[in-house]
Amino acid sequence: MKQLLITLTAVLSVWSTQAAGLTGDLLVHIHFAGAQKIGTDPESAAFTNIFNCPEAQVLRSQTLDKLARFPRTWLKDNLAAGAVDGTDLIRPLLDDLVTSEWRLAMRDSGRRVPEFALAVRLPAGKDQVWEKNLATVLESWTKIPAQPIAGGWELKKHEPPTSVRFEHFKNWVVFSAWDKTSPLDKQILLDGKTSTWLTVDADWQKLAKLWPALNLADLPATHVEVIGRQGNLQLNGRAVFAGPAPIAREAWKLPANTIQGSFDSFTAVRGFLPWLRQQSWDPAYDLNPTPNQLFAWAIPQVPFLSFLAVPVPDAGQAVGEAFARLNPIIKDGNARRAFITPLFLLQTNNEISVEGAPPFISPFVATLKDPAGQFLLAGLFTKPMRSKPFPPSLLGELAKTNLVFYHWELTSQRLPQLLQISQLGLMMTRHKQLNANSAAAKWVSRITPALGPTTTEVVLTGPAELDGVRSAPAGLTAVELYALADWLEAPNFPGCDLSLPMRKRQPHVQPAAGNVPSTPAPSR
Repeated sequence: MKQLLITLTAVLSVWSTQAAGLTGDLLVHIHFAGAQKIGTDPESAAFTNIFNCPEAQVLRSQTLDKLARFPRTWLKDNLAAGAVDGTDLIRPLLDDLVTSEWRLAMRDSGRRVPEFALAVRLPAGKDQVWEKNLATVLESWTKIPAQPIAGGWELKKHEPPTSVRFEHFKNWVVFSAWDKTSPLDKQILLDGKTSTWLTVDADWQKLAKLWPALNLADLPATHVEVIGRQGNLQLNGRAVFAGPAPIAREAWKLPANTIQGSFDSFTAVRGFLPWLRQQSWDPAYDLNPTPNQLFAWAIPQVPFLSFLAVPVPDAGQAVGEAFARLNPIIKDGNARRAFITPLFLLQTNNEISVEGAPPFISPFVATLKDPAGQFLLAGLFTKPMRSKPFPPSLLGELAKTNLVFYHWELTSQRLPQLLQISQLGLMMTRHKQLNANSAAAKWVSRITPALGPTTTEVVLTGPAELDGVRSAPAGLTAVELYALADWLEAPNFPGCDLSLPMRKRQPHVQPAAGNVPSTPAPSR
């Protein structure tokens, strides 16, 4: 799941309009218009139907309950003796963060914990609840009395010097903490009006210095804007690298003669090899040379007819290299214990198959020869049979100048397929599956019929810049919606540990030589 979260973070980092939204030593700046204000927008129908249906309200309540308990759980070893639980005091404030407009800014303080300021525009009377509840919780947790100041209160800690302050400012309340005298609390209120529903600026490299886990994905500074448009959520953005963008442009090598023209999902990626090579988690089982393009597609109505193709100079050699790198990993004792049943890789001629997989799937990696060149083709079941020509409209999309990422899907069809594939993957790798009776699963099931086409495009617009746009009813792809549901139902949410207890180590038994097929596998 860690690599899944890294991937989602990388995807979200691609959309922006100006990464210049952060100045000086700011790490994060977020503005949310609030559900009440969004609900008055003529473009909010899709948002309301998807995120305010009865199932969404149940899921939201469950999630906020978990978040209200999290601070007490996270800080339990550092709280003063006899500290109040605080959950019932924090919970109503989270409801206000859903409905009300707010801004959050974080700045590097030179210490482990950054400075922050949260400003919330509250209706009359709610500000008094915030003032009382926050003071009660913090006084109990720190045993530091809140001192009255003009328009609010302040807690001061001298070693190390820290100030936590609550203030009324015009029609806002501002809750902030800093080490030195700081204008940060007022600064975040001076950005003027905006028509966006959500705006996020983040400097991921600076954040990684505070939270090293973010070093797993070397992400650029980003700025994301979300608005409603033509019944969809639209995400616009820009990612700005500190130096030249690690993107290697080259002509598309599309296996158009192989990809079936009837599909409900299609993805094309090119140029990201230099960026991949910079990552510490770059897989040790890659090919030489590593492919710089990737194509994925799924055939409608059949859950396991999902395929992936990457161009290679010599497909036969690439299959041999893939087997040589993957086989030791699958044979490793820890890897075997991670699967619910032992798996074995078998290489026959120009294909790798999997022994021990469930009978209704047949994972494979095989050679593919197409007029566009040679490819490695991977899938979960049976090789694709071309029945229609590749759609000319998609060829036109890929012809756009400097396009490096394109994804289209009919989310209402792709989501049920992905649900079956993902549930199987979680079961096979000993992870907690999404419970069909859970609040998240019921929400996904409710909104699926309303999820129409989702389109994402990312274009290289400058030496160090990527621009992207996405249009989607829920703002998320099927993969992201399913990952979100799994995350919200994780036992340790807001963590995302779905792993089940590992089996005890079993002695490795290689299949007898006579049981290993020595003849070519049946054609698919």
